[in-house]
Amino acid sequence: MPIPETAETPYEVQPLNLATVQGKRVMQAAATPVFHLVHYPDNWEVGKVRMEDGSLVAHWLPEMSAVPVVPGVCMCRTIKAGEPPESAYQDHLAWLRSRGQIPIPMDAIIGGSSGYVRNVTCQNPHTKRMGLRHFDAWSTPKVTKKGKTPKFLRDEAGFNSWRLALVQHGWTLPDGTSGRIPNPDPDVIAAALGLAHKHLERKESDTDLPDRAYARELGKRKKIVEELTGAVVPSFIGAPIQHTQPDYSAVVIKMLVARIEAGEGLASVLADVPDADERIAAAVTAAATPTPKPKSRK
Repeated sequence: MPIPETAETPYEVQPLNLATVQGKRVMQAAATPVFHLVHYPDNWEVGKVRMEDGSLVAHWLPEMSAVPVVPGVCMCRTIKAGEPPESAYQDHLAWLRSRGQIPIPMDAIIGGSSGYVRNVTCQNPHTKRMGLRHFDAWSTPKVTKKGKTPKFLRDEAGFNSWRLALVQHGWTLPDGTSGRIPNPDPDVIAAALGLAHKHLERKESDTDLPDRAYARELGKRKKIVEELTGAVVPSFIGAPIQHTQPDYSAVVIKMLVARIEAGEGLASVLADVPDADERIAAAVTAAATPTPKPKSRK
């Protein structure tokens, strides 16, 4: 049966737009606050980083803990009326530094990526209260059934690459300031290796285990020692090279002026480049302005 034509109506009838009907999904979960990723100088672990050739190489990487930023909690002062939340965030950073920890600012630019906090609209399934669920940039929320615990797909290799860039290049902020974390302390690495060897020796002497269990546990301990021994110890190698954006203004001006010379109107040409800077607009306007003819001498 064919689709009937739209009947006459005093209302404006438009075709179906799925983008306006489906809308965005709302996660059924309680809201969570924003957070700072914090590193303590003595806490390092081994993680595999995906290199440019696609191989995975074990590196010593800084352990990170997510410390929630809640005004009025953990020395994060309350926000005054009309005050931006960033004011409380800065005090929270100062408090963490005073405890010997190294907080990474939320707007830090590391390895070419800006900021590491993401959020999604959520609704508490019990109170029906709307809010924001905050998580790090390497977690992708998955769609789950109503009433189920929210799940996230974790990009651990991407997180490890980010941590390696953090050690090697530090971070920069939008205002131009920068920061870095100290290189791993050799004593911390040596202590971790010594502890792994100690656990291996203890497992080797545990002869009361059945043969299969003994071989399995001994293999695990040997693998840990091998990973810790062969892991690369990164160090700070300097701030990343800042790549300047190429200037294509001359090319754009040439193309627009050619359209003016072909007889197209100024308004039509400038309408195609609404965000053009003053140089481009001035050059095109000058090309469209007729040059006054010099007066002839009598």
